[in-house]
Amino acid sequence: MSDAATMKVTPAKKERPGPLDYMRRWPIQAWLIAVTIFLYAPLISLMVFSFNDSKRNVVWQGFTLKYYEKALTNASLIEAFSNSLVIALCSTILSVIVGAMAAIALWRFRFPGRALLEVSGGVTLDQWRAIAAIGVDRISRGTLTKDVRAVDCSMRIIGAP
Repeated sequence: MSDAATMKVTPAKKERPGPLDYMRRWPIQAWLIAVTIFLYAPLISLMVFSFNDSKRNVVWQGFTLKYYEKALTNASLIEAFSNSLVIALCSTILSVIVGAMAAIALWRFRFPGRALLEVSGGVTLDQWRAIAAIGVDRISRGTLTKDVRAVDCSMRIIGAP
């Protein structure tokens, strides 16, 4: 008898599912399709009926662009739209500036009341050293609610070697 015939064949170890493998299950897919239809069906019907020739959008009377023509020739509506765009642009620029200054302050300075920077969710034990090297204050595995077999653990980083 050869050695190959006497070797015991061990079954392949089943790999743990990845973080997005739950998307392959049909109930989750059905639920996501139902939610997508629930969210987008009213928007699509609103877009379709915006081209309806009827004043009441219950029955389709025919295709028209006259309501868009009225909207685009209304001076007060165009002025309100341009004011909204200016306000959105100014608030976006101000938010980016304030957010960048806050990020620099949190990154550069340590002061009382500064929140701890925490990394959590899906962190494996072999990733802890690399994550700790980037300067986070706490690392949490964060899998207690996702996986009963895992134990949620957190450690405070005192200093990096």
